Amino acid sequence: LAVEQFPRLDRVMEDDRVMLAIISCFLRFSQGFLAIMATFLLIVTSDDVIDIILNFAAVNFISNLDEAAFDLAKWGKYGPALEREAKNIEEKPIPYCIYRKHQHKRYLFTVIPIAILLISAVVSVTVWQESDKFWITQTVRVQFDESTGLERYSGCFNIDPTVTHNKRNIYNSFHENAEKGVFGYCKERRQWILFKNEGDTSLIHPCNVARDNQLAHSDTTDYFDIYTAADTSWFSASGTPLDMYFFESEDNGVDLQKTCGSFLNNGKCDLFFNTL
Repeated sequence: LAVEQFPRLDRVMEDDRVMLAIISCFLRFSQGFLAIMATFLLIVTSDDVIDIILNFAAVNFISNLDEAAFDLAKWGKYGPALEREAKNIEEKPIPYCIYRKHQHKRYLFTVIPIAILLISAVVSVTVWQESDKFWITQTVRVQFDESTGLERYSGCFNIDPTVTHNKRNIYNSFHENAEKGVFGYCKERRQWILFKNEGDTSLIHPCNVARDNQLAHSDTTDYFDIYTAADTSWFSASGTPLDMYFFESEDNGVDLQKTCGSFLNNGKCDLFFNTL
C-alpha cells in the first residue's frame, strides 16, 4: 500500500501536501518491511512449528494495532473530536498525485523484489546450515569437577569435519588431554554423548557405544551445534547429574584453540584461567 500510494511528483498540485504523503508512505513501508524481516528471523530461529505459529500470530497482532486504533477512533471510543477526524480522513478524496489507474503494477514491483530477497535469504541460511564452516563450533572446551571422576577427560575437543552422524559432527579430544574421549550425537536418544576414544572413531556410531564406554550425556536436545548443549544438564552414564561446565567462546571455539595446551591443576599459572 505504501508503494501503491506513493505520490507522483509530476502530478502534484498546489494545495497537495506532498511531503506529508511521502512521510506517510515511508513509515508504512518501513513498518511492513520490518514486520516481514521480524517474521523471517523468528521463523528461522524457532525450535518447532508451535513456536513459529505463536511468533507469527504475535507479529501479525502488533502489525494490525494501527488499524484497530483507527477503527476505535472512527467508532467514537476516543471521543467525538477524534471520531469526526477519523471519518473525515476516511471520506476525504485522495489527491490526484496518489491516484493510480493500474495499482497492480506497483504492487508487483514491490512484491517481486521482496520475494527474491526472502528466497535468497532462505537459500543462504540453508547453505550455511549445511556448511561445516558457518554457525558451527570448531572447538569446545570442557572441565569436569574432581567429584565426577572424569577430570582426566577435561580439555579441548576439536571438530572432525570428516565424520558426521545425523548431520552433526563428532568432536575428538585434544592430543594433550590426559584421557581421550569423543563427543557424538545420538538421534535415537536425542542426546550428545561423551564416550571413550578406543580405535577408529569414524566407525563408531554414538548410539551404538557400549554402556561401559559411555562417560556422560546431555539432556535431550534437537539442536545441531554441540555448544547449545552447554546450557542443558549433563549426566553420567548411570544418570547421575555431573558437575561440569563449558568454557565460553566468542568465535565458535576458534579462540579456545590457542589455549588447548593449558590445563587446570598442572602446577602452572596460566593467565587464561585467571581471566574467566
